[in-house]
Amino acid sequence: MQTQSLYTYRPLVYRRRDSMAEFFEESPLWEVLYQRLYLPLKKEWYFMDVSALHEPVEVFNEAYALMVQALADGHPETDFEERYARSVRRRMAGDVPLCWALVCALMLKSAFTQRTEHVAEVFCGLAVKELGHSWPDVADFLMRIHCEYSIDYKPHPERPERLCDPDWWMEVTDGYDPDVMEDVMSFWKNLKERERARLHMNHFFRAALSGGKITGGSSLSEENARLKDENARLAARVAQLEQQLAERDNVQRLPLSDFLTHVEQLFTPWQNAEALAVKDVLFALYTNPTAEERCRLNKLGHLPQPVGGITVQGPLNDIHGNEHVKAGL
Repeated sequence: MQTQSLYTYRPLVYRRRDSMAEFFEESPLWEVLYQRLYLPLKKEWYFMDVSALHEPVEVFNEAYALMVQALADGHPETDFEERYARSVRRRMAGDVPLCWALVCALMLKSAFTQRTEHVAEVFCGLAVKELGHSWPDVADFLMRIHCEYSIDYKPHPERPERLCDPDWWMEVTDGYDPDVMEDVMSFWKNLKERERARLHMNHFFRAALSGGKITGGSSLSEENARLKDENARLAARVAQLEQQLAERDNVQRLPLSDFLTHVEQLFTPWQNAEALAVKDVLFALYTNPTAEERCRLNKLGHLPQPVGGITVQGPLNDIHGNEHVKAGL
C-alpha cells in the first residue's frame, strides 16, 4: 500500500470538532458561513426531510473533512463517486445539499497555494455538479459573502484515544504490515500524540495476534512479549514528554498579546507573506491562545492592500475563476 492512499482514511487527515463553538474559535469564517449561508439555505430548502437532518456541527465537520481530504489526496476526481459522493450520501442523508454548499463556499472563499488551487477548482466543480438544480440558490448566497479570513486546510490526524475500532486499525495498516504501520504513525507530527497512537495500534495488533486474525514470522508468545515491552517503553516516553511539556510551560515567556502588538505594528499589507510566517511560529510556540488572541492571530497576513478605482463585475465572487461556477453548472 502506498502512503498516498492513506489520505483516503479520514481519521488520518481530519480531527473532528465537537461543537460549533470550537469552529467559531478557530476562524471567524466559520461563523460567517453559519450565519450567512448555512442558516438561510436550511430555511429556504424547506422541502428536505426534517427527520433526516443532522446537527450543524455534523454538517460542518463533514464539509471541512471533505475539503481537507480532497486537498491531501490531490486527485479527488479519481473515483469521486466512491470516495466522496457516496460517502456524503451515506453519512448526511437529508443534509447532502447543505454539505456540498459548504464545500463550495470553502473552496471559493479560501486562499490556496499554487499546488492546491487546481485541486480546489476541480473539487468545487464536482461539488457544483452534485448540487445540480440547487446550485443557483447557493451561488446567490455566495455572492453576498465577503470575508477576508482563511482557514487551516492542512491534514491533522484524529486524537489517538478516539481511534478504538480494531477493524479500522486492521484495514488502515493493511493487516499490520510493518511498513504501512510506520507510514500510518508518520501522520501524527506531534511526538506525544504519535507515541499514544503507537500504544493504541500495538494494543490492537496484540489482540489480533492473540485472536489468530493475523500471523507473523515470530511465535505469538515472542511477539506478545516484544509488544508488551514496547508498550512499557512508549508509556514511559509519553510520561517523559508530559513532564518536559510541564517544565517548558513553567518557563517565563513574553505574553502572546505583546508579540501580536509588535507584529501588527511591524508588517504592512505588502508584507503579508512575512506576517504569515511569523503567525505559524506563534501558533507553534503558544498552543493555548485566548479567543481574542486567536482572532488576532487569524488576521495576521491578511491585511487588505489599498486598491482604488477598480470595479469588479460578474455573476459570482469566485476568487479562483472556476469554469464550472462561471457556467452555472
